Amino acid sequence: MLIYSKKFLKQFNVYKEEKIDDFIKFPAVDDRSHTMANAIDEFCFQKLPIIVLKDYLERGYSLDILGVFPEIFKLYFYKFNYKNIVEIGFNYNPRVKFYNYVRPLFFVGNNNENEKKIIVSIPPGEDYLKHYTSILRHLINKLRMDEKTIKIFRFPLHEKNITEWTGLNNNFVKRNDIVILGYTEEIENNLNNKMTLESEHYNEFYGSRRYKLNGKIINFLGVKYSYWGNMSKNITNKLLFLGATEIIYSAKLGTLVNYNDIYNKIYSPIEYIVLDYTRIKHKKFKLKNNFVKLFPEFNSGLHCSVPTILEQNYRFRDIVTNLSINSIDNEISQMAEVVYEHNRKNNSDISFFAVHFPTDYVRKYDEKNLDTKFDLSNNRLPLSSSKKRKIINEISNYLHYYLVSYTDLSINNSKIKSEIIPSRV
Repeated sequence: MLIYSKKFLKQFNVYKEEKIDDFIKFPAVDDRSHTMANAIDEFCFQKLPIIVLKDYLERGYSLDILGVFPEIFKLYFYKFNYKNIVEIGFNYNPRVKFYNYVRPLFFVGNNNENEKKIIVSIPPGEDYLKHYTSILRHLINKLRMDEKTIKIFRFPLHEKNITEWTGLNNNFVKRNDIVILGYTEEIENNLNNKMTLESEHYNEFYGSRRYKLNGKIINFLGVKYSYWGNMSKNITNKLLFLGATEIIYSAKLGTLVNYNDIYNKIYSPIEYIVLDYTRIKHKKFKLKNNFVKLFPEFNSGLHCSVPTILEQNYRFRDIVTNLSINSIDNEISQMAEVVYEHNRKNNSDISFFAVHFPTDYVRKYDEKNLDTKFDLSNNRLPLSSSKKRKIINEISNYLHYYLVSYTDLSINNSKIKSEIIPSRV
């Protein structure tokens, strides 16, 4: 169990209470207005201890949402003016994971004014807080309750300094490392017998396994908490500070092109934009993609990142369609933005690319009744998991070829390509 110093806990003296109308800038959605159609309720409610929350809400408990690392809140809840708290047992994803497993914790108790409270402690990050707040707002609206009773508390220093207090340092990442993020564990398991383990390091928040390949270091960096949305910028900034020469991010995204691409096609964008519902947060920009240079067939064009899933209503879909955006997630463009600005300001040439696969399709208004078979409400079912493993294996093969080509320019590309990448069946 981690014990934190009084100096560390002082960061929570600085907080900002957000009003929900200002914090969530898009309207509430339902199955008629959201691009997930009739899957939207299932998507939201599978992430919540829905029966218990509904019971307490109907008994007059109000909802407080805090952007505090859950285990810290659990230890020091009294520092946040709560008492008599009891954790609500809930396990959203029973699969055992070594990385990306820290999720919100739910509690009931009283504040110091003896008001009855449901408290949700969410790993820090403005976008992640927006994501879960929008999901909880969806529940409140479904119950026909007043969403303005929701209280939201952000702790800016806790967010800003996350890579410091979690100890992401040069024990994990060293100068000139090629860093792989995202499905780190899965890709490493596919490739570890093809490289030589150089070093490994772990703490409560990260794990790093560094391999040597043709004299270069390939660093599989795992993060145990969610760096959803804008928190990915903190991670990327720290990797640049520590001297990474290339950052490769492999995970999942939504396609706006073709629902048949779900679990079947690799996407690697070359152009990026950051949106917050209808507002452009960072205008369109390009960043060199070395992976697409080697595999032009995976060029997926323009990608956008947004804070939440629930903002993706049909109005939003019209906007991204008009912008000719082909794919969507919460991190890629924000990470690319950090590298783009770093290269621009320092006249450097740090490489970044994403190599992802779609798990869902963002419907257009006239596609409300389209059956896509797969979406974010069923992405953990056996068939989805099987298809996911298959496409990650394929991505691993292409990354292996890319890394071999990148680290040894003297190789016969056509020969090594045929050896590493099996033909698709």
